[in-house]
Amino acid sequence: MGFINEITIDELEKKFFECQNISNDIIEKEKKRKSYINIIGIGKLIYNVDKEQFEIQHNNIDLSIDDISSSSKMKQAKKILKQIAKSMESYSDMAKKYAAKELLTVKNENWPEENENELSEYEFIERLNLISVNIQEDGIVFVFDDNDLFWGHYIECEFDVDFNAVSVLLVD
Repeated sequence: MGFINEITIDELEKKFFECQNISNDIIEKEKKRKSYINIIGIGKLIYNVDKEQFEIQHNNIDLSIDDISSSSKMKQAKKILKQIAKSMESYSDMAKKYAAKELLTVKNENWPEENENELSEYEFIERLNLISVNIQEDGIVFVFDDNDLFWGHYIECEFDVDFNAVSVLLVD
């Protein structure tokens, strides 16, 4: 009963109604959200609630757009994804070259396999397989399977919306 002495019924009731309002706001937001977006030439991207993004597999590559609240930024994201899908090979090559520029020395100096010769840029690039492209509010992330260059890590190449290189990461 100590809890009731510490908070009044009025305060408890006020907190209850604040929570109700928050819940109602969330429900209304969910009702307004589309369950999919359609992009001509790609198809219908279905909303994934857990990841908070719209997704589709296109030519064996996972394509996604984050749930962007600004309609102008969402329009830009859809345009970028369409542009990438139209010229997937050239954008993939751009990201692979950036990954090679940033990680080839790291691979050759710190991650060699037993009796493995140093890889050339060409050999490094040839081992990368694009598995996904994610359009975010302010950038684009290309994710590659490394084919054991870095013992099974994924390589994420991030670019801004103008396709300027931002970063490369090795992720588990």
